[in-house]
Amino acid sequence: MTRIAVEEGEMSGEQAASLVGAGLVSALVFPAAAVALRRAVPAVAPSEEAPA
Repeated sequence: MTRIAVEEGEMSGEQAASLVGAGLVSALVFPAAAVALRRAVPAVAPSEEAPA
């Protein structure tokens, strides 16, 4: 998609590289952060008795 914009003159190569880099960083950082946050919160076991 960025290649088309660069070829059409609608976007500079620097802008395209920035968008691709931001996408790569978000694809790597956000899942890793989610895993870290999930590990930081202890799991709550369901109680054996139902509340009355």
